[in-house]
Amino acid sequence: MKPTKHIAIVGAGPRGLSALECLYTQNCSKYLIKTLLFEATEHLGCGPIYAQEQPDSNWLNISERFLEIEARQAITLEQQYIPTFPSYHEWTNYNTATPAQSPDYYPPRSKLGRYLQERFWSIAGPLQKEGHLSIIPKKVQQVIKKGTATSLKTEDGRIYTSDEILLTIGHQPTDWDQQIEKWQSFATKTPSIALFKECYPIRQFLNHSIITTHSTIALRGFGLAMMDVVRGILEGLGGRFVKNETNQSVYFEGNKHIPKQFVPFSLDGLPMAPKPLNQEIDNWFKPTTEELQYLSRELDVASSSHAPNIENNLFLIQAFAPLAASIFSRLSSSVAHQLSIESIKNQVVLWLGNLDYQHELIIPKHQAAVISMQHYIEMALGNAPISLDYCIGQVWRHCQPTFYKKLSFHNLSNEVAQAIITLDERMKRYAYGPPVDSIQQLVALVDKGLLNLDFVHNPSINLSKTGWQISSNHQSIEATVMIDTVLDSPQLLKVSTPIIRHLLKDELIAPIHDQLGLITDRYSYALSQQNSQQLPIAVLGRLCKGTVLGVDAILECFGERSHQWASKAVL
Repeated sequence: MKPTKHIAIVGAGPRGLSALECLYTQNCSKYLIKTLLFEATEHLGCGPIYAQEQPDSNWLNISERFLEIEARQAITLEQQYIPTFPSYHEWTNYNTATPAQSPDYYPPRSKLGRYLQERFWSIAGPLQKEGHLSIIPKKVQQVIKKGTATSLKTEDGRIYTSDEILLTIGHQPTDWDQQIEKWQSFATKTPSIALFKECYPIRQFLNHSIITTHSTIALRGFGLAMMDVVRGILEGLGGRFVKNETNQSVYFEGNKHIPKQFVPFSLDGLPMAPKPLNQEIDNWFKPTTEELQYLSRELDVASSSHAPNIENNLFLIQAFAPLAASIFSRLSSSVAHQLSIESIKNQVVLWLGNLDYQHELIIPKHQAAVISMQHYIEMALGNAPISLDYCIGQVWRHCQPTFYKKLSFHNLSNEVAQAIITLDERMKRYAYGPPVDSIQQLVALVDKGLLNLDFVHNPSINLSKTGWQISSNHQSIEATVMIDTVLDSPQLLKVSTPIIRHLLKDELIAPIHDQLGLITDRYSYALSQQNSQQLPIAVLGRLCKGTVLGVDAILECFGERSHQWASKAVL
């Protein structure tokens, strides 16, 4: 009879689901695998981000065309057979022959959540029935290591022993910054105002007595979550966005229940750029196979013996620039210019290397946000010449899978890793952009006077007796509601959950950089600068940011990282 190996997975979101699948598709001949799966929420398989009960106003920012989540293969255990589960495209009956001119469809996040939960129970149910899997609906507070033994302590004080531990805990709360702390203290003492430190779930805003037709709602952040909040509140209170399918324009129909206005703001005030309307336009920005192979070869230096000589992210910029320049030069609809490909490449290098660099081919950084949004909309629809920055952003998106593969588990210094992450974060404004409908909706709200962008660029904010006084360019406005739509970043040292605090305190994990996540090896096992021996503690997901790239991408949840971990875990 085989010996039993106990493996604990903490977190049952998409990465936890992927890890569970990979574990049992290994066909381990050495051990009988028994799994403890810890998940305190009801969102098994999907996590809160893809929860089924969220409103349809919460959209994915990846189109159904790109949701290529592969089928799970059938699983054969000694006394059990678990059938295959279909790919996402099979599950949705996606038509791969959809005309390239048809607008891409961006499903609500809840739809992907339904798929993930069905996929979860298709494996978890049979494994539970045969005693291979135990689901524990409790939060893990601490990982304990004594000698060679590891165990987990849950919120109710129970201890569970395990041979291997995998953390797939996704988004984690971080310590409040000084601004939020000050606002919290203010809001607690002022009953006529409200501060929402979390922007999800959206339903918390719909029946709140403080949000009325007279409310001016300030929104800290100018990204995807802000769009979810604005759309969710307006549609939840009976407003309606109407799209003219003939010319792709959008307008808003309000009613007597909606708030007076929304006032978003961010540090740079720059809007996100929408993704192209359809596959035909998107293909304008797609590198050729040869170009991606060139990029891959150039990035191999990151894992070579020459990597310690790299001092910044310029090697990445210089590897990418020829692709962007070549694609821009062959765009028939690019902004008119007389530059050679070499000159364009130099502009790409300059812009990626300098946040404030400007050129006539680039959308001006300091023009009104709504004007930039209108320009990006027309480019996304294929109705206007493509600016160099928009082109770079879309090409960057197509190159990201290559970046993720070549720049994870690198031999670069921590400082260079941070520089790469900073650049990739900056490019998210384009590469992680929303569907064009989202930006059109924002512009429609500006036209209606419901979205006020006069204070979007780093305003000064002071507290008055009755609210937040927001000021910019000699103008002021007062908000009685403040919603923080800036999601917690995966900075390991700022994470406030007990499990991470204990792991750091016990020196079982260590950050790759004070602004990034923890260090893992190629099999996702945590490494600590204080421990020379490898520990049976692995981590997948956001908290590894820096060691790996692509931590926020849903497709990466079902990528090779889970397979690599599982192959090592069953040894």
